[in-house]
Amino acid sequence: MEDLVKKAFYTGVGAMTTITEKVKTTVDEWVEKGKMTEEEGKKVVEDLMQDTETKKDEYEGKVKSFIDKLVEKFNLPTHEEVGNLKERIAQLEAKLAEAKSNVVEKVKEEAAEIKDEAKEVVSEAKKAAPKRRTTRKKTTTKKEE
Repeated sequence: MEDLVKKAFYTGVGAMTTITEKVKTTVDEWVEKGKMTEEEGKKVVEDLMQDTETKKDEYEGKVKSFIDKLVEKFNLPTHEEVGNLKERIAQLEAKLAEAKSNVVEKVKEEAAEIKDEAKEVVSEAKKAAPKRRTTRKKTTTKKEE
């Protein structure tokens, strides 16, 4: 949308430049032919340049007003608002990365503590368990029978 408006604006400025150049050429021709004095020609060109500059400023103001109305009507974000949102997103992403890192560290610490506690429980269970004698059952082979 912004590109379209810029192209329209630059097209208008280009058209004004072309018209101004054409008028200058025409005035120069009239001066050469004697239809106009050099002073009159300069005055016409200066007036045209002044008028063109004024019209350009008016045109820029109208285009800006038109763009502002479009932005407001369609509730489009401004360049500043988009920049602020990008900055806010970057801040939130940094906070999220930090929070993730903190959570991972905490989980690792808790896992290590649980592992240590489990080792202690297993060790205590082994100490408390009655010692069993293990007997091996003698197996006989056919030759022995």
